[in-house]
Amino acid sequence: MGDTIYRQVMPYGVAAASTAIALLLSLWLEPFSSEVALFYLAIALTASYGGIYPGFLTLVLSSLALYYVLIPSVPRFAVDANSGMELAVFALVGGLIALLNGNLQASKYRAEQLELQLQEMNQSLEKQVQSRTDDLKYGADEIQDLYENAPCGYHSLDNEGRIVRINDTELRWLGYERSELLGRPFAQLLTPQSVQRFQECFPRFKKTGFVNDLEFEIICKDESLLLVNLNSTAIYDESGQYVMSRSTLFDIRDRKRAEAALTASQARFAGILDIANDAIISIDAQQNITLFNKGAEKVFGYSATEVMGQPLTLLLPKRSSNVHQRYVSEFAQSTEIARQMGERGEISGRRKDGSEFPAEASISRLELGDERVVTAILRDISDRKQAEAAQARLAAIVASSQDAIISKTLEGVIVSWNASAENLFGYSAAEAIGQPIAILIPPDQLHVETRFLSLIRQGESIQQYETVRRRKDGTFVDISLTLSPVRDAKGTIVGASKIARDITEQRTLDRMKNEFISIVSHELRTPLTAIRGSLGLILRGVYDKKPEKKHRMIEIAAQESNRLVRLVNDILDLQRLESGQMKLALEACDTAALMQQSADAMRAYAEEHQLQLIVIPLSVSVWAAPDAIIQTLTNLLSNAIKFSQPGGKIWLSVDLEDRAEQPVDNASGLTKKAADCPLTRVRFAITDQGRGIPSDKLETVFERFQQVDASDSRDKGGTGLGLAICQKIIEQHNGRIWVESALGEGSTFYFTLPIVEEQAG
Repeated sequence: MGDTIYRQVMPYGVAAASTAIALLLSLWLEPFSSEVALFYLAIALTASYGGIYPGFLTLVLSSLALYYVLIPSVPRFAVDANSGMELAVFALVGGLIALLNGNLQASKYRAEQLELQLQEMNQSLEKQVQSRTDDLKYGADEIQDLYENAPCGYHSLDNEGRIVRINDTELRWLGYERSELLGRPFAQLLTPQSVQRFQECFPRFKKTGFVNDLEFEIICKDESLLLVNLNSTAIYDESGQYVMSRSTLFDIRDRKRAEAALTASQARFAGILDIANDAIISIDAQQNITLFNKGAEKVFGYSATEVMGQPLTLLLPKRSSNVHQRYVSEFAQSTEIARQMGERGEISGRRKDGSEFPAEASISRLELGDERVVTAILRDISDRKQAEAAQARLAAIVASSQDAIISKTLEGVIVSWNASAENLFGYSAAEAIGQPIAILIPPDQLHVETRFLSLIRQGESIQQYETVRRRKDGTFVDISLTLSPVRDAKGTIVGASKIARDITEQRTLDRMKNEFISIVSHELRTPLTAIRGSLGLILRGVYDKKPEKKHRMIEIAAQESNRLVRLVNDILDLQRLESGQMKLALEACDTAALMQQSADAMRAYAEEHQLQLIVIPLSVSVWAAPDAIIQTLTNLLSNAIKFSQPGGKIWLSVDLEDRAEQPVDNASGLTKKAADCPLTRVRFAITDQGRGIPSDKLETVFERFQQVDASDSRDKGGTGLGLAICQKIIEQHNGRIWVESALGEGSTFYFTLPIVEEQAG
C-alpha cells in the first residue's frame, strides 16, 4: 500500500521541485526569455513524468513564480496589459505543453500497458502453442507407439501389392528389418497356397474396399511359418483411385493349435465312446435317451437309431423301472455332480431280447445353460461275477488242497501261500509272503531254482520234480514239485505257480514196497531153489538106485511147495487187507468158542513139539469175523509152539480189559478216562516160555518179513508175514495188538476186541 501512495504523490513532488529549480535557474540566469524557457522545460518534464495533472500543477506554480518573483524584478517588464498578455500566453503555452506531455505520457503509458498485455498474451499464446504442440507430439508418439507395438501386425500395400508401411510387431513376427520389406511385394512372403488366395482376393479388395477373416501362411525369415488372420480396408484419393491398404494381422497359431487340440480331443472322445466296452448313455430332463454309444449297442442289443428319443425305462426291467426313474430324478435335483460306479450297488439291465444282466453304473450331471444332461456309464458285470465265482471256487480249492500251493514272482518273491504250505513248511502266510523262495531251498539246490525260473520265463512247465526243501525248524522234507507259468490278462508271464506235495510217506512206502519185493523175491526163490534142486536130482537119476534118498528129495520138494503155497497165500491175504479189498463181516461171537476152535486146531501141533497147550476160557460176546480171529489165534499159537522148547507150556486166555487201561487210538498214545470210553474190550493173551524177543524188536516183529533171527525162516518154516496179517486183521476189528517179552523167559502176545454193547452196558 505504501508503494501505491508513493507512486501517486511522487509526480506532484516532482512538479514542485521542477518549478523551484526553474525559478532558481531563472534568478541565476539572465535575461527573462531564458527564464521562461526554463519554466516551459519544467512543465514539459513534469507532464512527461507525472502526467497532465502534475504538469498543470507545475504550470500554476511557474505562473505564480513569474508573476510574484521574477516579473517585478525586471525593469523593462511592467505590470500592464502587455505583461498580462505575456503571462496569459505563458499560461496557455505551458498548459498546452502540459496537456500535450500529459497526453503523450498517458499514451505512452497506455502503449506500455498494451505492450505488456501484448507480451503477456504472446507468452500465454506461446505457452498454449507449446502445450498443444507437446500434446500433439505426445499424441503422435503414442499413436506411433501404438501402431508399432500393437498386439497385432499392421501393414499397408500400394496398388501393386508392395509393402509401403509395416509396424514393429509384424517385423518381429517375421524376423526382418523394415528396410528389407519396404517396397517388397507381399506375395513374396506367402506360401504357394496363400499366394493363390492373395492373387484372387487383392483385385477384388481394391474394388470393394474391405476384406475380412482371410487366413494366410507367411514365410518368416528363418523359414518358419506364421499363420495369420487378415482384415483390411482400402484408402482412396479424392478421385476415388486406390492409394493403399490398412491391414491388421493376428497371429492365430495358438488358436489353430487349440482348435486342433480341441478337434483331436473331440475325436478322441468320440473314439473313446465308440471303442468303450461300457455302455455310455445320456438322457434329457424327461429321461429320454440322447446318447447311445457302441458299447451300449453291444450291451443292450439295440442300435442307436432304435433307442434315440426313447425313454430310459426301455433298458430297465419293468419291476425296477419306477425305482430307477426316482433315483435319476433325485440325483438330477441334488447338489452332487457325480456318483462313482458301485456306490449304489448292483443293478439290473434289460437287453433287447428281454434277458436281464447284472451291472454297475456311475452317473454324472452336466449343466448346459438351462438344460441338465444326465449321463450314466453302465458296465455289464456278468463275466466278472462268473470270474469271481470261479476265483472263489479256485481259492476254496487252493485253501482246502492237501498240497502246498505257492505263487511267486519271476524274481522268486512269494506272493501267495495256502494253509497246506503252512502245515508243510511251518511258516504262516504272514511270515512267508514277501520273502524270497530261497528260505525253503537248501543252499546246494539254489542253482536248480535259478534254472527253473529261467524255464518259467520261457513259458515252460516243470512236472513232478522230486527234491528236498527246508522247513522253518530247519528239518528237511521230501517233496514233488510241479511249476507252471502265471500269465496276466495280456498273456505276459508275470510269475510262477508251485504245487509241492509231501512225498515222505510215499518214499517210505516205495522203499517198503521195494524191500517187500526184494524180500518176496528172496522168500520165493528159497523154496523154489529147494524144489528145483530136489526135482533136478531125481530127474537126472542120481538117486535111482537109492529109493530112500529119492523119497527124501520128493518130501523136500513137497514141503517147499507147501511153504511156497503158504507164502503166496499170506502175501495175497496181506495185500487184500492193506488195500481194503478184504472186508471182514463182523458178527457177535463167543470168545470161549473162538478159543476152543483155535486150540483144537493147534493141539496136535503142540503135542508134536512136546508142549502143553492150556486154555483159560471166558465166555464173552464180541464183535468179530470168526474165521479171521481163528486165523489170528492159530497164527499166534503156531509162533508160540515153534519158538518154545519141548516140555514147556503155552497159555491161551481172555479177560475184560479195564476201562482205565484202554488206550486211545490216536497219535498221543494217552489213555482215556473210564467214563469217556463208550465200549469195554476183551483182551486175548497167548503166553509162551520160549526164548523171548529183544526189546528193540518188539515193534518191528509186526512188520512184513521180519524175524527175530534171520535163520528162523529157514529153520522154523515161517513166511515172515503172519504177524503182519494178524495186525491188519485186528486193526479192522478196531482193536490193537502188541507183545510183551523178556529174553530167556518167554513172550505174551495180546490183542483186543470190542464186546457187544448190551454186555458192555
